[in-house]
Amino acid sequence: MSERKMFESFSSPYRTIERESHKIIFISCEGSVTEEEYFNMFSALYPKIQNRIHFVSVKEDILSIPVEKRTEAQNKELRKSSPDQLLKKLLDFRNDPTKKAKYDFDNYDEDEFWIIADIDDHTEGGKLRSWNNTLSQCDSNGCKYAISNPFFEIWLLLHHDDALTDEDDPNSDSHWAVTDSHKYEKTSHFTDRLNDLGFPLSPDQPDLPPKHINPEHYTKEKIKNAIDRAKKLDTPPCTVYPTTLGTTVYKLVKSIVEIDDRYEAN
Repeated sequence: MSERKMFESFSSPYRTIERESHKIIFISCEGSVTEEEYFNMFSALYPKIQNRIHFVSVKEDILSIPVEKRTEAQNKELRKSSPDQLLKKLLDFRNDPTKKAKYDFDNYDEDEFWIIADIDDHTEGGKLRSWNNTLSQCDSNGCKYAISNPFFEIWLLLHHDDALTDEDDPNSDSHWAVTDSHKYEKTSHFTDRLNDLGFPLSPDQPDLPPKHINPEHYTKEKIKNAIDRAKKLDTPPCTVYPTTLGTTVYKLVKSIVEIDDRYEAN
């Protein structure tokens, strides 16, 4: 299936009369390339859930354009996405009368609304209050959140390798986690790790966007491995978000896979 067809299926979710699942998962994410391409790839592996994922953005006209054809100005617009803006996108979408009529939210309580965000520097200094308030508002409004510490790339890495957590190892992945004793730092560490493993994000082709995901690098088995590795890092499970190296994207992915499982069981 072409990327165009994959995206079109995301852009037009629909209800069916099949009994297995009516759930649609609505996602508002920070990244304008990597996260979107990941779930496009995911959709190709689980074709029964292609119409069960929908990206939410106030810039839906831009989202309708395939990733590789967007201009840098359009990508900049999509990158205007602090956590509070992500939540606002979701709530505005869910409360829009046109969207409520189209998706009939009142009669489909099983729908899920998620924000995907990175820790970055959101928990530092004056930003911490806004961060905590946003997550509290998510809880109050029935929205969920998938948080990566420090970046979404840790979730991608877990598809291919265990996280390196030995503090005595100078190459440990955990050195880059945002903690009480370590502030956020920009780094290419995780993309370098992916490159070293043979699963690079940055393509050689100049016409493709940075951090481009190669769908051939991901399989159902690797997704299962990533879930297992992320759960291992999340032990004991964090109550809100990872305060050490880790990612709760696995919770969102599990929720999506469960839709496919419900089809397989019937």
